[in-house]
Formats: sequence, structure tokens, C-alpha cells
Amino acid sequence: MKIKLLFMFVAIAAFSFAQHSTCDGSRYINNQFVPDTTLGIVFGNSTTVGGNNADLQLDFFEPTGDVAVNRPLIILAFGGSFVGGSRDAMHSYAAFFAAKGFACASIDYRLYDLLAIPDSVIMTDVVIKAVFDMKAAIRFFREDAANANTYKIDTNLIFVGGISAGAIVANHAGMLQETDAVQPYIQTIIDDNGGWTGNSSTNVQYGDEVAGVLNFSGAMKWASYIDANDPPIFSVHDDGDDVVPYGTGTANMVGFPIIAMQGSFEMHAKAQLE
Repeated sequence: MKIKLLFMFVAIAAFSFAQHSTCDGSRYINNQFVPDTTLGIVFGNSTTVGGNNADLQLDFFEPTGDVAVNRPLIILAFGGSFVGGSRDAMHSYAAFFAAKGFACASIDYRLYDLLAIPDSVIMTDVVIKAVFDMKAAIRFFREDAANANTYKIDTNLIFVGGISAGAIVANHAGMLQETDAVQPYIQTIIDDNGGWTGNSSTNVQYGDEVAGVLNFSGAMKWASYIDANDPPIFSVHDDGDDVVPYGTGTANMVGFPIIAMQGSFEMHAKAQLE
């Protein structure tokens, strides 16, 4: 099933990149490369909800021997209900994309690290922290492209995505903007985490906007955050998902209902209106 879903995205991406300088009619559709991997690249640092200092690292996948100097980039985040998981869970996806010519990064984000079941406000804080970690990863690649260009990224084609909790992170990184009307308590959480750029890195002079979002079984706090100024989104979601709601419902952590959210069905409906 995973490969089928990814092929659907690759087909869409190949159509979108038809006019890109790296597209030769086969790249982004067929396997042309052996993935090359660089592990443990630090892209940020911040403090968890439990007060612990956390270095943020990513694993970078790229086509071995690739001569292109402006590759589309996909940044991926793992699932695990914000209490577990690790970036190596996304390695198979990253390698899949790199074999077709994409650059891809699997990233860390801060997890819940207190010894109690969180309430919805604390979990919102955890999600916001994770969103800002992904934004720091986006800025990391934009900063590199403006300087050493080690990773050879086309900064106009940076995509974010993830599975379950990772998709929740990606959805908000792509869709939640300063121009959106957020609840006062959410604005307070954003302000306490450094404002709209977050405090996961200091390179806030670089943009964190994205060209598209890959949503695999994710959700948003409110689908109303989606508007006509947001990037396109590709979604796949099991309507029987018992962790992240497909429609309007509650996201669960180890069986406990934690936070009300709106899943892929509601997101799709809102996106269709924009």
C-alpha cells in the first residue's frame, strides 16, 4: 500500500516538474539512482515541553552521482503520537524518493517528555514546537542554498510531509500562517515559543514557506486554517483510523483522547472551496 501511495504522489510531482530544468521525462517517475545518505546533520536546537535541551538532527538522502544542482526537496516527519518514534522510521520513504531523483530529509522534532497524560493545551504546545522544528529544517536548507549550496536544493520546490503525527506537523507547517485567525490560547503558545518563526534556530531571515504538503493520515487543529494562499496538499487517510480522525474527532495517545482535530476529509473539503 505504501508504495502505491507514493507512486500516486510521484505521478503528480512528475507532471508538476515537467518544465523543471532537471526533468528529462524519466526523472521523478522511474528509479534512476542509488540513494546516498548523510546521517545526523544538526539543523537546530531548542527546549522540550519537559525543559530538556534537544539538538535537532536530520538524515539527508540524495541521488548518488547526481550532477543536478537544483533538486526538489521533500522534508519528512515520522509518526508516533508525539510521544515516540524516530527519524529512521522515514528512511524507506526518503530512499524511495531519492532513487527517483529527489533530495529528501527525514527530521527530528521535539516530543512530549513529561510523565503524565497531557491535556489539550499542553499537547497543542507540543505540536507547535514540532511545527517550528520543521520550519527550522526548511530554513536550514534555504540558508545552505544561499551560501555553500552543499545540498543542491531548488528552494522554490521544497515540500513537507509526514505520517500521522508527522503529517500533523507538516500540515500546520504548510498551512498555518500569521494571517490565520487562531484562538487566543494558541496565539499565546506561539508567542511563548518565539513567535511565528519559532525558536528552534536563529536563521529567521530565511523563509519557511513550502511548495506543497504530503499528508498521510494527518489532521489540523482546524481545517479553517486552509485558505487560497496556502500551497497544494496531497492527502491519503484511512477512514477507520483510530489514532488521528479522518473527519472531525479526537486524536488519541495510547488510547486516551487528547485533542480535538479535523482530519483529511475536513481538510480536503476546505481545500476544495479555496
